[in-house]
Amino acid sequence: MNIKITTMRSINPYLNFNGNTEAAFNFYRSVLGGTFTVLQRFKDVPESGKMSEDDGMKIMHITLTAPGIILMATDLLESFGHKLIPGNNYTININASSREEATTLFNGLS
Repeated sequence: MNIKITTMRSINPYLNFNGNTEAAFNFYRSVLGGTFTVLQRFKDVPESGKMSEDDGMKIMHITLTAPGIILMATDLLESFGHKLIPGNNYTININASSREEATTLFNGLS
């Protein structure tokens, strides 16, 4: 499985929280440094009129970028049918430099 890599591949964790993403990421930033390069709340999407004000303030997507680190996360909303269960609270994102590389990695890891 030889893959020609044209740019640095990155592997980044994507964490799921039960309503405390913002507090967790403020803590991570205080320890790791860096900045929030993305911070989007559920209220910022067009379908937000269908949710409670509390759910609207939850984090839909956040990215903390620090030297050598990219952490991403979301709040899982039970009102959307999502339930946080230990073991389903993270994913790993692999950023490939091409479709060919992504397909090769996907097939190799499947």
